[in-house]
Amino acid sequence: MRDCPAKHISPSMRVVTAFDAIYLCCLDVWEFTSSAERDEVRPNPDVVLAVADLLAASAEKIGLTTAGNDLILRLMQWSFFGAEADMPCTPEQAIDLAKQVARRTRSLRSDGQSGAAIEH
Repeated sequence: MRDCPAKHISPSMRVVTAFDAIYLCCLDVWEFTSSAERDEVRPNPDVVLAVADLLAASAEKIGLTTAGNDLILRLMQWSFFGAEADMPCTPEQAIDLAKQVARRTRSLRSDGQSGAAIEH
């Protein structure tokens, strides 16, 4: 995530880097999801939809706003299929969202390590 704000990287690459950081945080959130919660999420054979499901479930778990969740999904779609001219937001907006997701993920991880959060 430290490369996200680097001005020598193109705006589109900065947005992709921010999305990658968000995705990695969502994988981390999934690690802290209880088996009962995991059972509620049906596996999707379509890779894109499976990633979307993971992102949405993780965003909900960390308490992200609907607007934040929507932007994550737009970033995913754009990262997979978009052209540079169609970026869903500015690099700064993507970076701010990535930082917010990272903070909330760290908080969840901290709560989980203290035994207060999620059952494994």
